[in-house]
Amino acid sequence: MEFRVENLAYAYRDRDVLDDVSFSFGEGEILALLGRNGSGKTTLMRVMLGFLRPRSGTVTLDGVSLESLSYRERAKRVAYIPQDSETAFPSTVLESVV
Repeated sequence: MEFRVENLAYAYRDRDVLDDVSFSFGEGEILALLGRNGSGKTTLMRVMLGFLRPRSGTVTLDGVSLESLSYRERAKRVAYIPQDSETAFPSTVLESVV
């Protein structure tokens, strides 16, 4: 599996948040997004997950554009657990992911 972000750009109205962001990572690798508050970490994640549409650039998984996938197909390939989510029953992180 390879997740690739190429030349990604995003703006909220007239405020550029992401500009020419490119990176990739593959199966077994760990990616950490570090930065100051307001630096665009959450925006990058939201674009990568397809919650926001980039102004330019592409996000692909195994060479397939995430924009071309239906929400159902995207959900089969990409999972996201937000930092502050509530669950209906107690579980560990490992139980939630597996």
